[in-house]
Amino acid sequence: MTWKLFLLMHMLGLTLFVLTGAQDSETDRSNTLDRVALFARTLEERNLTVDGWSVYAREQKNVSGNAAFHQQVNRAKQSFPNYSWRKLEKEGHTGWEAYKKKNASGAEVKLTFLVYPEGGRLRTSALYQIQAPSFQKAKWEKIRREIRRDMAKIFHGSEHIFSCVRADDGDKMRFGLLQEGERFLKDFSAAPIEQIEEKTFVSISAYNEAWNDGVFSDKQKMNVQVALRSNGDRTAVTLGTPIITAEY
Repeated sequence: MTWKLFLLMHMLGLTLFVLTGAQDSETDRSNTLDRVALFARTLEERNLTVDGWSVYAREQKNVSGNAAFHQQVNRAKQSFPNYSWRKLEKEGHTGWEAYKKKNASGAEVKLTFLVYPEGGRLRTSALYQIQAPSFQKAKWEKIRREIRRDMAKIFHGSEHIFSCVRADDGDKMRFGLLQEGERFLKDFSAAPIEQIEEKTFVSISAYNEAWNDGVFSDKQKMNVQVALRSNGDRTAVTLGTPIITAEY
C-alpha cells in the first residue's frame, strides 16, 4: 500500500485504528500540540526554514437522527459566530463548513460537520483544521491555547488529533534522503516501523514509546512519520504525528 493511498484511507476512516491511551483528552491535545513546537525547533536547529504547520482533529459519533445533528451544528454556530458558514450537499453526505482567518498569526481555520448513513445508522463527523504558512515561536503559546479552547467547544473527548510541520532546505542535504530521515527519527528516539524509498522521495513511519498515542498499521504501532522529497538542489521535509495528514 502506498503512503498516499494509506493517508487517503485514513482520511476516510477506513483502515487506521487510533490507540487510546490512559490519558484524558486535555492531555492528549496538549501532547499532540506540543509536538508542533518540537518539530519546528528540530527543523530550525538543522537550519531548515519552516514554511508551514497544521493541526487536524476528527471525532465520529452515532446520532439518533437529523434533528440531533442540526442541534450540534447550531451549537457550533453559536460558539463560532465570527466564522463564515456554508451548507454542504454531497451525495450521501449533508453538512456545514465554516472558515476563519486568524489575522494575528496568519493561520486559517476550517470546521466541518457531516452526517451520513453507515451500517443502517446515522453517523456524524466533526472536523477541525488549522494551518499557517510559518511558525512564530513568540505567538505559538497563544495559538496553542486558542486551539485547545476551540477543540473543547467542538469535541466530546474522543477526537483523534494529528499535527504536521513542513520545512524547506535551500541547499542540497549533506546525506542521502534515507539517512537524513533516520537522523530525524533519532532526534525523537523513535524506532523505524516501515518505509518507502524512491530516488527523490523517502517516507519513514516510526514509534516512540514515550508518546502515549499512535495508530495501528498492519498490527504495528506508529506515532511519528518523516517524509523527504528532493527537487533538484532543494529538499522539502515534513514531520507528522502520529502520521502525516497533509500533502507532501
